[in-house]
Amino acid sequence: RAARIRDGMRENERGRYEILEEIGRGGMAVVHRARDRRLGRFVAIKRIHPEAFPNAQALQRFQREAEAAGRVTHPNIVAIYDVGEENGRPFLVLELVQGQTLSQMLPANDVRPLLELLVKVAAAVQHIHEQGLIHRDLKPSNILCATSGEVKVTDFGIAKVVDAEDKLTMTGAVLGTPGYMSPEMAQGMSARVDGRSDVYQLGAILYELLTGRPPFTGGSSIE
Repeated sequence: RAARIRDGMRENERGRYEILEEIGRGGMAVVHRARDRRLGRFVAIKRIHPEAFPNAQALQRFQREAEAAGRVTHPNIVAIYDVGEENGRPFLVLELVQGQTLSQMLPANDVRPLLELLVKVAAAVQHIHEQGLIHRDLKPSNILCATSGEVKVTDFGIAKVVDAEDKLTMTGAVLGTPGYMSPEMAQGMSARVDGRSDVYQLGAILYELLTGRPPFTGGSSIE
């Protein structure tokens, strides 16, 4: 793994990836559209926020996302192409999906096409579970709907490996997105989080598709 990171760093110093524009930003990372000069294709480059680096836990979660995404290969899951470092700051090279997130498509006048997409998302989640992973953060903004009509699940930043000690998640720690968390997730009962927790989140997404809002709302995360 260290050799791959060093190789990625040298390649980036030679200018393999040309950063073009920012296309997404979250609490821990920023995503840019970029061009892979070597292969002549557009990709997404995900990097930790400068203000979150160096943070040991952020680095560990970033590495876990790379490892988790690297374990799954499915047409409805965003593919990871490469990992590397630039000036000691890690980055992921991901499949670029042109389109919108499911959250950007809501509310919709006709939900039937979105329901058909959700069937594919469910198949992708089943594949994730078959690889011994729990996603833990399924929500409309982590479902990418390509202009081609395809759908992709993304963001494995808080994924859990089944039957492995989760050193980043202590009992009582709440991980996920309020409004989509299963009861055991909201209560910080990490040991009880399994594939059913993802199924619950799929149900919360289905509820929002049908009603136009998440099943639970509040003025703050705690509410």
